[in-house]
Parts: sequence; structure tokens; C-alpha cells
Amino acid sequence: MPLSLGIAVSARVSWWLGAGDPARARLALRLGLKLTLGLALGSAALLVLAHDPIARLYAGGNAQVVAIAGGLLVWVAAYHVADAVQAVCVFVLRSYGVAVASLVVYCVLLWGVGLGGGYVLAYRGVGSLAPLNSPNAFWGAGAFALVLTAGGFIALLWRAVRRYQPLAGSVATPA
Repeated sequence: MPLSLGIAVSARVSWWLGAGDPARARLALRLGLKLTLGLALGSAALLVLAHDPIARLYAGGNAQVVAIAGGLLVWVAAYHVADAVQAVCVFVLRSYGVAVASLVVYCVLLWGVGLGGGYVLAYRGVGSLAPLNSPNAFWGAGAFALVLTAGGFIALLWRAVRRYQPLAGSVATPA
């Protein structure tokens, strides 16, 4: 869902930017982000409400696996909302010609904070917090990193939209 929405929203934003109408591009962006957030929150709510029954579908009746998987699905719900927002933002950032900054954000936050943070939480511990020795460490760090990534992309997108200047020769088409 987020990939499809990212492609669709970026196509509409790019079309309006190419037509020389940045106001309609912003409108398409806002609508796309609202739709994305609404669908992601709905999906996340379903995951949170049905995490145990969903885990039972895959656990084969093993209560311990159901408990662990059910707990992880709550992290997946948080992860899904942030992932949906960042996916749409990164596609639209390309519409505004922003690509390298997105790569830097991905490298630092997803690899550094998400993967590195998950490793530290799981196997090393932080300060007085002992190592968790659990997949929750990786899912928690990954979800946190993805929330930061989505926030970073929203800030980059806000900046790109505010600074956008149409190319000379672009003309708005009548609606």
C-alpha cells in the first residue's frame, strides 16, 4: 500500500510541478499524505487489535510463539505507520529533486539507529539497562529509527516545497 501510494502521489505532484502549478502540487501532496496516514493508521489499528489471533495463524498452536509473535506485531503496527509516511515522502522528495539527502537519512537512521541500536539493545545494553536478548530490541529500535526517518523526510519535504521555484518556461495548464 505505501509503495503504491508513494508512486501515485509522486506522479501527481510531478505532473503539477511540470505544469507549473506548485499550489496544486502541494494540494496533491497533502491529500496523498492524509490518505496514506489514514490507511496506515487503520491497518495498524487492525494489527494492534488482532495481534494474538494473527500470531495464532502462524504459530501452529505453540503458546510461547504466539506470545512472542503477538508482542512483535504491536511493534510492526508502529513500524507500519512510520514506514507508510516515509515511503510517500521519499517518492515525493524525488519529485522536488531531492535524492542524496534521502540516502544520507536512510543510512544514518535506518542502519545506524535502527540496526545498530537494535544490536546494542539486544546484546550490549545501554547504561543501566541490561541487554534485552529479544527480537523486541531490533523491532523497537527499527520502529524508532523509522519514526525518526519519517520525521526527517517530512522536514526535508517541507523545506523542498517552500523553496521550490518553477523552471523558466513552465506554464500552468487550465483545470
